[in-house]
Amino acid sequence: SQVFLGRDISQQDNISEETAKLIDQETRNIIIKAHDKAKEILTKKRNLLDTLSLELLEKETLNAEELYKIILNNVIDKEKDFVQKKFEKVKEMKIDISQKEILPIKEEIAESKISGDQTAKKENSSKKTETDDSVSKDQNKKDTKR
Repeated sequence: SQVFLGRDISQQDNISEETAKLIDQETRNIIIKAHDKAKEILTKKRNLLDTLSLELLEKETLNAEELYKIILNNVIDKEKDFVQKKFEKVKEMKIDISQKEILPIKEEIAESKISGDQTAKKENSSKKTETDDSVSKDQNKKDTKR
């Protein structure tokens, strides 16, 4: 049988084939248990997932409060306290990006755009001056020849 975490990947020759098989089997068991638990949770919460999916299809994004309300309305009573506690933690961690924080960023972007536009105008202006100078020189040569 092919070794999952065996010598081919880790390239360690200091464990026996038997130990490698035990590690592989235990790893496989952990993954299978985690997969089964995930399927169980998703199956139990199918109605909630469907509700969230429909809401996301309609709105495209949900903020924490909208998400909280949907979850709270779709869990059994004994889970509501757990949901409430998690939501309180989310509110504590919430990064508030107010207009005061966004405004300087917008101004900085606008300033960099303006300075970029001014640089482009200066470059175009200097090119125009160079063109005008060469046209004047050409005109002077023609006038001199006459």
